[in-house]
Amino acid sequence: LSKGSSCVSLKNMMAIDPSLVAAGWATVKNGKEVSGVIKPIGETLPERLQCLSTEIKNLILSFVPSKLIIELPAAYSYARSKSKWSGKDLNQASLQKLNLAIGTICGTAQSIGVGFEFIDVTWKGKMNKKMSMIITGKKNHNEADAICLMRYYMTIQANNSYRNITVP
Repeated sequence: LSKGSSCVSLKNMMAIDPSLVAAGWATVKNGKEVSGVIKPIGETLPERLQCLSTEIKNLILSFVPSKLIIELPAAYSYARSKSKWSGKDLNQASLQKLNLAIGTICGTAQSIGVGFEFIDVTWKGKMNKKMSMIITGKKNHNEADAICLMRYYMTIQANNSYRNITVP
């Protein structure tokens, strides 16, 4: 593989499971997974968004990722609706707040020169919150999802890198 291979940069990224309540994050430092949860504080939405921005900036400055991998929600949200099985009364307010969090994360990253990539929530397949917590051994599903997202992204990128190898 060449020096510019995406395998080299895989360790220099950070996965984010966005939220205004508990945003999970995961990265690799010195060959080990490091993860946590950001719990934005504030009484108003702008205060919580500012707190999220400050915490994301601190993480970026601490771990220096070259790219953020951000989970993008579906265009609808059965899980956040009154009746997740029938799909009635979709909670658009939850999606709007989540998208504000995503915009804040992207804007913060961009303001300090860090790129980002979105991964659609369908990457999970049938894995639910409980499953991701069992897989990772974490008690917070947002942190567990960020770890699983990071592992998924690293696996996909590694597989794509090997497909692009040419043999002389």
